Amino acid sequence: MSTRIFVDGSVYSPVDPYATAMLVEDGFVRWVGSDSGARSIADESATITELDGALLTPAFARALAPVAGKEAPEILDYLQAYRAAGYHTHTLIASMEDVPDLVSALSYYSTEHGTPDIRLILNATGVETDELISAIKALRPLTEGERAVKGLQLVGIFVAPAEAPAAAQVAEDAALLLSIDASTGFTTAADAALAVRESRPWLPIRLDAAISTPQDPITDEYLTKLAEARINLGLSVCEPEEDEANNDTVQALLAHAGGEARESVASVARRANAAGTSIALGSDAKLYAPGAWSLIRELVNDEHGISARSAFAALTRGVYRLAHEENPFTGQLTPDTPAYVAQWRVEALMVQAPDSRVASWSTDPRARIPLLPALEEDSTLPVLESIYTESN
Repeated sequence: MSTRIFVDGSVYSPVDPYATAMLVEDGFVRWVGSDSGARSIADESATITELDGALLTPAFARALAPVAGKEAPEILDYLQAYRAAGYHTHTLIASMEDVPDLVSALSYYSTEHGTPDIRLILNATGVETDELISAIKALRPLTEGERAVKGLQLVGIFVAPAEAPAAAQVAEDAALLLSIDASTGFTTAADAALAVRESRPWLPIRLDAAISTPQDPITDEYLTKLAEARINLGLSVCEPEEDEANNDTVQALLAHAGGEARESVASVARRANAAGTSIALGSDAKLYAPGAWSLIRELVNDEHGISARSAFAALTRGVYRLAHEENPFTGQLTPDTPAYVAQWRVEALMVQAPDSRVASWSTDPRARIPLLPALEEDSTLPVLESIYTESN
């Protein structure tokens, strides 16, 4: 049994908005509270980490990224670049042909950083039903049992809207989620998802890489329908016109969300939250997307801005909900959740006023909201110091 106790910092947790300490045992958060409380329960077997004022948050999670056609070094570069930006969990789309390179990349990554958390969605676009069933069976030894690749889970299949009815049966039989491609048209994908839901009330369904354009808007009516049908929505934050072939990794992580030809991500997210639709940000048809803190800052300062807390949730807990994680609290630092923890050096911590009519920031403790970094337009973004997981 391994125990680590963090003290003298700030812990972003809904359990205690003033928490300065946290106890992690065997890879799970077990307790969140004060320094004095933490030191009183510490014993000789515990490793104590002095945070020196640093901020602990859940590590970020990527909602969807394609690795089709990528060789092992490219996948490894992607994983390392996003780790440096505070990401631990990734939902990746790959075909059977891509799996050997993915497994090779994970082997190299694990050697340096410990076991990753990779949720694999099998790209079944254009694949016949019999071939898809065979592919799922072939993947099982890699994701289940004694010979499984550590950190790799098969969670779903990805299809075009027209393929959703046939793929739904396969997904249900295999206990996998159904991911429907919304990158080429939201309305068509949403209609396909709603049609599947009518005949399969318990199948986990998600729309991925969705954008809202004047020609094909994500309307409030559709958002309400998705919420009522328990269909989760993955929103793309990439610019549609961006050419990834000429896109440098660092530039991609620092890029801004959306583009002039679409409704802003903040606007769609705000309306989705109002409709009760479960959303995640960073579900993209391109490998690289804007990094989390720069994205949160942009969404907060957008003219249709959402709160930092809401944006943060859509890059952590919302991603796990999109993946239909069994524990509904995964992506938060609360007792009995996986301890995927990022440690940040920040200049200032604040609370955004919860009243939507107020755009200011506040440090008033009466807000009873956990503290996040100051994210004004000219503020310095947090700097990652460490990522802690069970394996490292």
